[in-house]
Amino acid sequence: MIGKHQAMNATAAWIAAKALQVCEAEALKGFESIEKTGLRNELVSFDQALILNDSYKSNPQSALAALDTLEEFDIPYKLAVLGDMLELGETSDQIHYQLGKDLKNYHLQEVLTIGDMARYTAQAAFNELHDVYIRHFVNKKELYSYLKPYGKKECMILIKGSRGMKLDELVDWLVKGE
Repeated sequence: MIGKHQAMNATAAWIAAKALQVCEAEALKGFESIEKTGLRNELVSFDQALILNDSYKSNPQSALAALDTLEEFDIPYKLAVLGDMLELGETSDQIHYQLGKDLKNYHLQEVLTIGDMARYTAQAAFNELHDVYIRHFVNKKELYSYLKPYGKKECMILIKGSRGMKLDELVDWLVKGE
């Protein structure tokens, strides 16, 4: 499993196991048998590019965790594809806008958004990031057409959005070349 947040989860589990007096061998066996949930922090090859597929769910904390994970990779060209974070309530537009502002803390070359609420993320990114290409897409096919040539480039693409956005379809299209 990748990401600092996963290391923190593992540390908490280790401490809990020790507190419950689980022997070290049993605790290690538990770590070895962890089964990852699909569409979360998956690394997927896309020709020369690498996709960090985190399209299972999205909220502000998980979006920042995914961006933190992207930041850990020593790949010079990074794109963040950010879809709507659904079911956030009445302040959804403000939460999406804040995510766009938070993007200034990351080394990104492009920010690509998709979805009604993600427009706010794009707007904040546009206001905050001056050396980053920012573009909002209205549908996945248009986004797919834009991303397809990146398979020929050494880069890393984070794909993050709520399950209802079905951004896993975008990952499938890119990998299968549809």
